[in-house]
Amino acid sequence: MIVGLDHVQLAMPPGGEDEAREFYGRLLNLPEIEKPEPLKARGGCWFAGDGVQIHLGVQQDFVPAKKAHPAFLVADLDALCQKLAAAGFSVKLDYMVPDRQRGHVHDPFGNRLEFIQDSDGFQQRMEEGTDMSGDFRTELREYLDGLVGERPSELQKMEAYAQEHNFPIVGPASGQYCYQVARMIGAQRVFELGSGYGYSTAWFARAVQKNGGGEVYHVVWEEKLTRMARQHLSALGFDDLVQYRTGEAVGILRQTAGPFDLIFNDIDKEGYPDSLPVIEEKLRPGGVLIIDNMIWNGRVWDDNNHDEATEGIREFTRRITTSPNWITSLVPIRDGLIVAYKV
Repeated sequence: MIVGLDHVQLAMPPGGEDEAREFYGRLLNLPEIEKPEPLKARGGCWFAGDGVQIHLGVQQDFVPAKKAHPAFLVADLDALCQKLAAAGFSVKLDYMVPDRQRGHVHDPFGNRLEFIQDSDGFQQRMEEGTDMSGDFRTELREYLDGLVGERPSELQKMEAYAQEHNFPIVGPASGQYCYQVARMIGAQRVFELGSGYGYSTAWFARAVQKNGGGEVYHVVWEEKLTRMARQHLSALGFDDLVQYRTGEAVGILRQTAGPFDLIFNDIDKEGYPDSLPVIEEKLRPGGVLIIDNMIWNGRVWDDNNHDEATEGIREFTRRITTSPNWITSLVPIRDGLIVAYKV
C-alpha cells in the first residue's frame, strides 16, 4: 500500500547539471543532496526541500515534459515570481481555481513546473483589501448559483467535470446571466472568444434557440475541447445552432463575417486589450459585449500586482470604460463580468 511520495523525477539533457544547480538550487532555494555512490556515474543531481525531493536524471534522447508536471506549494508566490523574472524566467499566473493562486514556469530544460500559493496564505492576502471573508465569498457564490433553476442533466455533467478537473467555467449564476442578456436583446448571432468545452456556449445556444434560431460560434485552441463541446452540445440538442472553429480566437473573429448581436470574451487575459478593436468592428450597434474575469480574484486592485494578465485586464477596463463607443458596467458575479453596450 502506498504511504507517501518519496520524490519527483524530472529529466534533463546530458551536461545540464550546472544549469540545474543554478535553477533548482539558487533560484528555488532547494539544497542539493548527495546521490548514492552507485548512481553518481549516471550524472544528474538531486535536490531536497521541506517535504519534497526533486531528482534530475540525465536522458540521452531528452524531450522536455510540456504537460505532465510537478506542483509545488510555496509560501509567497509573488516573491518567487519576481525572483524568477529577474533571472529571465517568465511565470504565467492564473486564478482559475477559487481561493488559490497558481503560477507556471519552464525550467532551463523546458520542463513545466507549477507553483501554488497555499489557500490560507492566499485567502489572508485577499482579505487584507476587502471586508468579505473567504467564507462569505463562497457562501455568496453558492447562494447565487442556488437561485438558478434546475439545469439539464448534461449541463450538470459539465459542471461536475469542471469541479473534478479544476477546469474554469462561468458557472450557473454567470451562465444564467449570459442567457438572460442574450434573451433581452433577441440575440441570434453570438460569437465566443474562448469557449472551453462548451459550457457557456450551451447557455448562449439555449437563448438563441428561444429567440427563434441563429448561430453560436464555439472557438477554442484545442481540438480536444472542440470534440468535448460537440458531444455535450449535441446531447443538449444544439447541433443546428453551433458553428465550431479551432484556432486563435481573435484571428478567427477577424476572418468571420459580422455583424454579431453578442460577443463573449474569455481568452488569455493579456490578450484582452488587443481584442477590443476587432470586437468593435464585428459587433452591431446596440449589440452587447460580455467579458469574463474582470475582478480577477481581487488582483485588479492589488497595487503590488503587475503580472501580464492583470495588466491586460486593467488596460482593457480602462479602454472600454473611457471610450465613447461603449456604455459599460462591471457586474460582480463570480469573478466579475463586464457587460458593455455598443453605442
